[in-house]
Amino acid sequence: MAFKKLKFTNIFFILSVGLFVRLIFTWFFAENYYGIENFFCQGDTKGWAYSFQNLYEKSIYAYNVNVEYSHFLRIPGYSFFLGFFYLLCGKDWTVAYKVCGYTQIFIDVFNIYLIKIIAQKVYQNIKISSLAAWIFALYPFAIVWNPVCYSEILSLHLLLLSVWFFVKKDDKKINLFWCGFTIALSALVRPQIAIIFPVFGITILFQKVTLTLKLKQALIYGTTVFCIFGIWPARNYINHNKFVLMQDLRGSSNWHGEVLAFTAFMYSAQSDWEPQFTQILKNQQVKIPEHFIGTKQDSIKLLRAFELCKTNGVSFSYWKGYWQNKIVTDSSKLDSMVNAFTELREMQVQQHPFIFYVILPIENLKKAIFKTSLYDTKSMIRKIASSLFVLRTLLIFLGVFGCILMFRKNEYKSFALLLFSYWSLLYLALCAGTGPMFRNIEVRYFLHPDVLLLIPASYFIYSFYSKYFSKQRNIQTNI
Repeated sequence: MAFKKLKFTNIFFILSVGLFVRLIFTWFFAENYYGIENFFCQGDTKGWAYSFQNLYEKSIYAYNVNVEYSHFLRIPGYSFFLGFFYLLCGKDWTVAYKVCGYTQIFIDVFNIYLIKIIAQKVYQNIKISSLAAWIFALYPFAIVWNPVCYSEILSLHLLLLSVWFFVKKDDKKINLFWCGFTIALSALVRPQIAIIFPVFGITILFQKVTLTLKLKQALIYGTTVFCIFGIWPARNYINHNKFVLMQDLRGSSNWHGEVLAFTAFMYSAQSDWEPQFTQILKNQQVKIPEHFIGTKQDSIKLLRAFELCKTNGVSFSYWKGYWQNKIVTDSSKLDSMVNAFTELREMQVQQHPFIFYVILPIENLKKAIFKTSLYDTKSMIRKIASSLFVLRTLLIFLGVFGCILMFRKNEYKSFALLLFSYWSLLYLALCAGTGPMFRNIEVRYFLHPDVLLLIPASYFIYSFYSKYFSKQRNIQTNI
């Protein structure tokens, strides 16, 4: 009898199911999915953790206090979040990671509620908002990151909070302050979030209010973002005399010198760094990149650089699976590797700009939207997870169609502008950007705009169903 009272729109029912599936994944599937027993701590986790630990113990925020660029390796938001659990758990990182992981599960359950109230505020329709909440409650690409001590879940939470403050109509000035505050914090947790900074500002200026009010609201929002997020680059300049806006991966042993040069070159000649990266690690013959077009001498230079990476690649040797022991001393061949990759990249970009600026970004975009599987599909859970990428692609298209549909109604235009602009800008930046880590296509980098697209996706599904299926059902009933 009690079960019959549960309704599709019951928020406690939705949240309970959301919590249930997240716990089931964590308890029974996460270890097999990630292939490690302690899945709470993974490759990037220690970068945040030890940066906080050094700050606490040595008053220096750095992953390795003896390495110059290590002061900028990790933007500090998530480090402080992890550090709270480190202190709470008696300075035991093993316990802290688990407590943090379970805390993130509850944070993500609250994210379900945020999705619902945002959609309810925008559409004023409980069925649409409930549908959006259900989709996110069962959204596998967020669920898999719940227990892992990475910055995805916390930054998503802060992003959703900022959107909630933005769509609230009452006391707009205060809400815009909180919108700016939470989005700045979110970017201090996950730097890609910063792309939405100007999107909020542009959306404010497109509101149908007086110009004076627009400027006042934009000033409140912009000043808040500048003051909160600006603390990080200000610290970098004042304390270290370097203007680092986001982060610098050169502070990590496996992301220094020749690896960054190799990565930059690969993304000028191919839409991925595989299989070449694995071939270097396993001391195999390295394949010429798909779109590399050079002279015979250029090809010889490239193959020689690949060979040096296999035998003398200091940073390569710090990656898991490297075929020989770590190279702990500086390699005398490092400069020649870096110079070779740098020169070949410049040649590739200058002589074949159409490949670099058009073909490769299109290939990256296809991979970002139409990704079909994980790299490793040895376990059954990984094979099942790979099949779910079709669902992700479908929801992306439904979200885009939902935004287009929303543009046709005045009351939804500004919200549609916000979501579509953020989605398109982030995808454009990651697929076509020229920075060190742009064009590195990982699905988790797209999590935030993809989740926001679930809201217009629910609007499109509801509108489509109401227009076609409800009408058809009414016709059949009348017959």
